[in-house]
Amino acid sequence: MSNKQDLQKALDALAEAKKETTKAVSKAIENSRQVRQEQTETQSRQD
Repeated sequence: MSNKQDLQKALDALAEAKKETTKAVSKAIENSRQVRQEQTETQSRQD
């Protein structure tokens, strides 16, 4: 029984970590889009 509870705790922790990772990746993608957009705007001002 304890083993089953430990497994469930581990699964819950993994699910939470996955959620956090997904959030972090989404934020990184958004940041890189923003940087790319700023670079494009800077480039077009220089041209």
